[in-house]
Amino acid sequence: MKFKTTQKAVKAGYSKIICVSYCSLQYLLNYESPVAYTQRREGWAADIYDMGGGVAIVTGYAPFGNIRPTYEQVKAVEEQAEKIRYDYSLSYEQQRESLKSLARDFIKGFAIMNKQEYCESRESIAYYSGLNGLEIKGIEYGINDYVYCVSGAWGGGKAFHRCKIYYPANGKDSAFFRVHGYKIPLMNVLEWGFNYELHFQNNGNNERIQQ
Repeated sequence: MKFKTTQKAVKAGYSKIICVSYCSLQYLLNYESPVAYTQRREGWAADIYDMGGGVAIVTGYAPFGNIRPTYEQVKAVEEQAEKIRYDYSLSYEQQRESLKSLARDFIKGFAIMNKQEYCESRESIAYYSGLNGLEIKGIEYGINDYVYCVSGAWGGGKAFHRCKIYYPANGKDSAFFRVHGYKIPLMNVLEWGFNYELHFQNNGNNERIQQ
């Protein structure tokens, strides 16, 4: 069941957000289910599809994102997806896998922003007073989770980082990441734009293991 979310939370959680208008990818996403939705004053705004690897597709009446495919790109992939969807010589599983493969190829066509581009395109969602000011720009979720942040944000020597998040196996200690060799516990980072406990302390449900 999809849950209600906000643009801010989605932008913090995905490094690549592909924005398309309502029903523009209905065939490509035929076997996908949205994980969340956003609302506006008039009601439903958009659905969010988690495509893995820090990538989301957002589609609806009021979609948003940092990647906007051209009309020609969307039309081309939808024509391919429609042919697969109505190819009745394919089994359900074959159709599903073919559409997923097509979606992966579609996503690969868009360049992933590097860490500097990612950080410079986002407002800070949290901060840490050390390292001449460390500002958190977002989190990329996937098989491994990563923090995008800027060190030296307040005092010079600015540097951009994509840091792996480590989840201690004991389930009690705070998740953390490292910048310039320094260990930064996530519980010490202030003013998160979301529920810190929900995302990082619920190891019993998430089953995160330090690697």
